[in-house]
Amino acid sequence: MAIPEHIKKIIEDYKQPRENVMIMPEVIKYQNQIYYGASYHQGRNVTGYLILTVDGNIIPKQEAIEVHFISQSISMIASVFFRSTRGLVGKNFSLSGGHIKH
Repeated sequence: MAIPEHIKKIIEDYKQPRENVMIMPEVIKYQNQIYYGASYHQGRNVTGYLILTVDGNIIPKQEAIEVHFISQSISMIASVFFRSTRGLVGKNFSLSGGHIKH
């Protein structure tokens, strides 16, 4: 599922000078709502996270923590899975999106 342009714009608008932004590849469905997220970095340090609904609303902190926890759990599971199966499918298997490069 592609990240909608209005979500990308909101995420970019929150970026501060000298920050890099990484849009989380996971789309999270939690309590019948779709969420997108991003993390902001200066160097190797995370400076913040942003969690948005599909219509671009920023959610309350407690709800954002729950959605972020789900997102990070999925990322960790994917990382462990792909690291442990890389030898089975070969080195051409990419972690980003699980696509096989030709």
